[in-house]
Amino acid sequence: MNHQPAINAINKEIARLNKQRDKLKALCNSNPAQELIDLQLEMKKKLDEYKTLGERTSPEFLRWLDGATKREKAIIKRIGDMTNGKDEKRWEELVRLESEMTSLSHSASLLSLRG
Repeated sequence: MNHQPAINAINKEIARLNKQRDKLKALCNSNPAQELIDLQLEMKKKLDEYKTLGERTSPEFLRWLDGATKREKAIIKRIGDMTNGKDEKRWEELVRLESEMTSLSHSASLLSLRG
């Protein structure tokens, strides 16, 4: 019996879960407080670089400022998530994903052994 289609489907699902796990792992291992400090230092440097009103109203500076403001809001939201328990839920989800991937990998191995 040819189990290759099932093995391919399992491997595709493992790859999808792997991408999801990597994103979750990055969130779990991030340090938003340090990111906020780094962003604030970057903002100070940029403000020192663009001193005059004309420079600070240039399209280039305003685009950068808009992006920096969005990043700042996202970092502050992640800090809030850490304090209201979302961080723990992320770790639990990470453990669940890794368990599911292990189980799927084991199933694929068993199917390949059956030939």
